[in-house]
Amino acid sequence: MAAIDVISLQNARDWLVVDDNFDDTIITRLINSAVSWVEQYTCYRLYARDETFITTSCKTSLPYFPINSKSIKLKDDTDYTATNNTYFYAALSLIVDCPIQSTITLNTGYTDPTQIPSPLLEACYKLITYLYENRDAYGTQLPIDIQILINQFRRSIV
Repeated sequence: MAAIDVISLQNARDWLVVDDNFDDTIITRLINSAVSWVEQYTCYRLYARDETFITTSCKTSLPYFPINSKSIKLKDDTDYTATNNTYFYAALSLIVDCPIQSTITLNTGYTDPTQIPSPLLEACYKLITYLYENRDAYGTQLPIDIQILINQFRRSIV
């Protein structure tokens, strides 16, 4: 999956009220940027992908949500199946208890775009509009109305 699976080019064009295909390359790039900004701001993954982490302590928090993996793949390709040593902490992040400097891979993100919370999608659409209309002059922070919309989903990286 990719960002274009979250918001299709046609849906973005309809949202922007663009009838021709002259800006398709730009709109596709804006879809990717909008999804990326929302993901970075909230730590929610809007589409499924494998992510790799290196543990920094004996208990490492993996903050991305949602987590699809039932097991974690360690660097040596052994499956580290969820047990009492691996658990969800307050349903917010996965805490992994494994050796320091372990490389772990797990699948995160929504596998079904219809399951994405609507405020996150709305934020993506608003951001696409903002970036499209302000191609030459925009800030480096999310606009405040978008922040207000998705602050409830913001997760901290620990």
